[in-house]
Amino acid sequence: MNTQYLQRCRNTELQTQLSMTVNVVFVLDRTGSMRRFAAQAKKRVKDMYSSIQRKCEEKGRMVSALNACIADFGDVNYEKDWISLSPVFHLSEGSEQVEAFRKYVDGIRIHGGGGDGPESGLEALSAVIHSYDLSSDADRTRTVYVILTDAPAHPLHSAANCGWYPAYAEQDLAGLYAAWLDVQGRNSPRSKRMVIFAPDVYPWREISDTWVQVNFRESVAGAGLGDVDMDSIFSFIADSI
Repeated sequence: MNTQYLQRCRNTELQTQLSMTVNVVFVLDRTGSMRRFAAQAKKRVKDMYSSIQRKCEEKGRMVSALNACIADFGDVNYEKDWISLSPVFHLSEGSEQVEAFRKYVDGIRIHGGGGDGPESGLEALSAVIHSYDLSSDADRTRTVYVILTDAPAHPLHSAANCGWYPAYAEQDLAGLYAAWLDVQGRNSPRSKRMVIFAPDVYPWREISDTWVQVNFRESVAGAGLGDVDMDSIFSFIADSI
């Protein structure tokens, strides 16, 4: 019998015996141009647990726990409350947490002009890196950060004089990359992934080309991720696990 086939079978059997926790951290642009995408997301977020579980099972990957949280952001230049951070929801089939997560996402308010002008996406990424402790006692842990925006981002600290600029934000993109490497090191270099759904503008292409463990899905600037559906997001998450 083919030894490579036997090894694949052994690897699959071992994976089913190991516990695996998956954390999904959404970073969502909540400005006006994202209204249509947000409406779609609110309808489909209740399906996230079952969709990701099914796609992982199709790939022979068994997920024992799935957690989710979301940060929705605007522009720190104009809003004192420019970002909201959800609690961490522990999702499972039929769990009350699935409904609680759906209700939280449904309550996110999309507002402002939006369009293709820059927003505070980098500060939002910094916020989730610093705010969420997603360590786990499972045999394996995978945390997937999902960036959802149709706009470029302001350079870090370009709004530092606004009066409410976050103290934790790094000075520049190099500093944010160092924070990303550090958050990877809390478990192992292979335990984190980032999936970016964004236009080919600063800083998203630069991040995808130069940072480790980052996948990029290009969309049209200012079009509210109209060319992205939740099934493709669920698939990208499953592929990152």
